[in-house]
Amino acid sequence: MKAPIYSLLALALCAGMFAAPTTARAQGKIAVVNLREVFDGYYKRKLADAKIKERAGELDKEFEDMTNKKKAAEDAYNKANASATDLAASKEERDRRKAEAEQKLGEVKQLEQDIAKFRQQAEAILREQQVRMRSRVLEEISAEIEAKAKAEGYYLVINKDADDRNETKIILYHNGENEITDAILKKLNASAPTNLDLGSSSTTGDQKK
Repeated sequence: MKAPIYSLLALALCAGMFAAPTTARAQGKIAVVNLREVFDGYYKRKLADAKIKERAGELDKEFEDMTNKKKAAEDAYNKANASATDLAASKEERDRRKAEAEQKLGEVKQLEQDIAKFRQQAEAILREQQVRMRSRVLEEISAEIEAKAKAEGYYLVINKDADDRNETKIILYHNGENEITDAILKKLNASAPTNLDLGSSSTTGDQKK
């Protein structure tokens, strides 16, 4: 679900219009960033993508080799199985060929299991590599956003492309000004029963006097 970025900005701008000049200066400025555009355009993300594609190609080659090996094993089994039913051969020879065919069938089944296991491992490897890449790139981007916000006096940086599906945050930076969490919680807990354990929040103990 797309975050209501423009509503947030409208509220922030309205608040700035009705605030006193000294308050507006104390609050600083609000910046907006399209985090998706920054992420997609960052050269390190592109380099990381190239490494992931390279690793995926290596895994695809291994998978192809295993598949070819399985195909050869299947052909060998089919040939041995057909030979085991040759009535021109003696019973002893047919039994020997049948045992050989069963052995080759076991090899085919083992290769099938190996391929299924390899596929799962390959997917996990690529998924983990993608997660690591995304985390590293976002950490660098966040550090740059914070540095620029501090240097240019922004007290709040909003991601205008925030999306729950991509697990991207709305607020990318906040300098801590105008934080009212504790005040709200204190007000809400003012009428709490005196014998109620409020947990380990910063307002624990703020009970009705």
